[in-house]
Amino acid sequence: MKKIIVYIITFFISLSIIQAVDIFEEFKTNVQQQYLNPFTKDLAGITCGNIVNNAESLKFFSTLPPSIGLNIRLYVPIKEIDDGNIILQNAFQSENFKYIFIPVLQLEKGLPYNIDLIARFSGYFYKGFTFYGLGLRYNIFSLPPGMSIINISIAGFYNFLKVEDVLDMNSNSLSLIVSLNKIPVISPYILLGVDNAEMEISERLNLGKLKGEFSYGLRYEVGANISFLPLLYLNLGYSKIYDKNAYSLGLGLKF
Repeated sequence: MKKIIVYIITFFISLSIIQAVDIFEEFKTNVQQQYLNPFTKDLAGITCGNIVNNAESLKFFSTLPPSIGLNIRLYVPIKEIDDGNIILQNAFQSENFKYIFIPVLQLEKGLPYNIDLIARFSGYFYKGFTFYGLGLRYNIFSLPPGMSIINISIAGFYNFLKVEDVLDMNSNSLSLIVSLNKIPVISPYILLGVDNAEMEISERLNLGKLKGEFSYGLRYEVGANISFLPLLYLNLGYSKIYDKNAYSLGLGLKF
């Protein structure tokens, strides 16, 4: 168990240090209007993927089991680059690893009426890069009553990504998620989501008003939360994001 935890921590550190390609530096040198929609599509996928990994409500506060309804996650969504994304295909042509990823810190707090408030942040991974998001998850119902073994929820999010002097992008997502809870060690889940995004190029690039759009892409996700120790869990996920493979690896603390 200790070896697995050490491996996960090492993985996160490696992603923060090893950046063979700065995708936004590559973007600045190759940006053209015909390339913007596929680039927007990939950014939408990486910002909307694996936002929720559980359908069970956190609750505002509970005494049995004792909980303050707080979930803290550090995770990395990893998405295969789209075939039509010429900018990134060219940038990664000498790399065997043709995926994009960003580390995300996410805070989730349970509220009354089975609502959870979720905030997300990532920054400093690329030069001038800032990303944040805000959303709500609502637990529609749980079965059997009082035990919450099978949970079904919906979640909606707004995300904003900015690369200083390069681009601004916002993405929106709506998801339906089903999870199996209250069983030992592992809590599996499945998710169906739909996303859209818009991107604007900074006027500082002196390219005029260029824009990228992506509408109504479908995501399919499956994954599991694996509890090693009290409060601590590992999250593993696999996705089909707009017909491309994607993965997620994360650690969480649930209080």
